[in-house]
Amino acid sequence: MRKSSKDCRADRASVNSRIQAKADEAIKAPPVMSFSAQMPAYTYTSLCSDPKLRKRPGAKPEHPEGMQPATTEMICLICRKHWPSDCKRTTCDCESKGHLFSTGVYYQRKKGGGVVDT
Repeated sequence: MRKSSKDCRADRASVNSRIQAKADEAIKAPPVMSFSAQMPAYTYTSLCSDPKLRKRPGAKPEHPEGMQPATTEMICLICRKHWPSDCKRTTCDCESKGHLFSTGVYYQRKKGGGVVDT
């Protein structure tokens, strides 16, 4: 069954009112607290209006092995017992001898690479 023009207008009006309600809600929302919204334009460049923010802050010292470990541990997949990551075990001491699975995150910093002229 085909919609009448009156129904089409009513549908379009309801869609427009929903869009307008979302726009009103966005206007009343608190300001964005992201880095780019809080900092001046061209931060960490020579064009920045604040002289203190023209240079990039110093880099964090790197981990000696190149990887920065976060809290990591091993967990038994059967009994869910937690083990330290440096225990050198592959199975748990539970009666099922469950496999130990490493959990946690390692953050590896990306090394700056470039084109090497040969």
